[in-house]
Amino acid sequence: MLLARGRTMMTALTDMVALGSRRASLTMGRTQGPFNTGPQRQMAKARLAEEMRVVTITQIGGEPSESTQYRRWPLPSYSRNELLVRVKAASLNPIDCRMRKGMVVSPQPPYIPGRDFSGVVVATGPEVWEFNEGDEVFGVVGTDSRGSWAEYITVPENQVALKPKKKTHVEAAAYPFVSMTASVVMGHMEAYGIEPPAGVFFNGGAGAVGTIAVQQLKQRGFRVGVSCAPCDIERMRGYGVDFVVDYTQPSGLSAVELSTSERFDVFVDGVGSGEPLAPRFLHTDKKSLVLQMHPPIESGETQMSSLEVVKKAMSIMWKTKVRSGFSKSGFEYVLTRIPSLDVRKVLSRVSSLVDSGSPPLDLPISRVFPLGEAAEAQDLWESGQARGKIVLDLA
Repeated sequence: MLLARGRTMMTALTDMVALGSRRASLTMGRTQGPFNTGPQRQMAKARLAEEMRVVTITQIGGEPSESTQYRRWPLPSYSRNELLVRVKAASLNPIDCRMRKGMVVSPQPPYIPGRDFSGVVVATGPEVWEFNEGDEVFGVVGTDSRGSWAEYITVPENQVALKPKKKTHVEAAAYPFVSMTASVVMGHMEAYGIEPPAGVFFNGGAGAVGTIAVQQLKQRGFRVGVSCAPCDIERMRGYGVDFVVDYTQPSGLSAVELSTSERFDVFVDGVGSGEPLAPRFLHTDKKSLVLQMHPPIESGETQMSSLEVVKKAMSIMWKTKVRSGFSKSGFEYVLTRIPSLDVRKVLSRVSSLVDSGSPPLDLPISRVFPLGEAAEAQDLWESGQARGKIVLDLA
């Protein structure tokens, strides 16, 4: 059985995006856009205020109300290959709260959190070829100190795509980061030759990443099973899910008994506690893939170094039997890489599936907060009561 553990998988993804943000790809054969000359860029900047509204994290380890500050911040300067985007909406992702808590490495406070957004291009650098002022885009940003919980952000053009035309900015902002994470799941499956009609069980499949992954898996012809709460069962059935387990039942997943023909080829743990349960769902007579997205954080374990995170995270374990536990599991670790992703290609495909998929790619929103209530938004996510994405409205 093959077990790939996440750093989390989302954390490794943000690092990949951060690396991409340092150098955007260039496309030949297009004339310069309206803000690609020096004087025009100066005019664009002159139209903008010198400061903007942002949310910053002021300390690591505090509660949202203690460490989240709504404040003024200098307007960012965009480089030659970047867009300056007026953010209309940004979403909250689990990585934002984990960074604030010190569960994964974060920038030195104060920093602006936020991994994805939807907004309008207001200016472009001279080496931007694909976008112009006024384009409505959505995209992702890296894990440096300039996140998306701000009125304006700078982002390389290869990390954005035109937003879905049929969605508002608030709706569109929910998609980018979780869609990239779902693509990582798909990438691991493709890397190990898992193709339709193989079976995939997603523990926590009603979450945002699971919601995106499950719909795409069904569209590609996979057999899909999920665990979810009772309030999500009807929605999962509506996506065409073949097998649903209610994890709130007293026996939960531990009572599941599957015949050989009912077992799955892949177990995706989107919760962080499902590894010991994987053998109940997977084939025992052939290699099976287990993707651990949220490894448990042990007591007192904060601000892990990059090496420690990698060792604890993206590892492949070649074993025939899954043992319980995480750090003391006794497995041999072999480091692997997140599959290389073309961010714009992934987001362009998502935009197309949202607008014209059959059925359209769906992603429920639990609640929308104004930017000034970012602390309350984090409280809601940490309460575990949100059923769908949480979005910050900056319009």
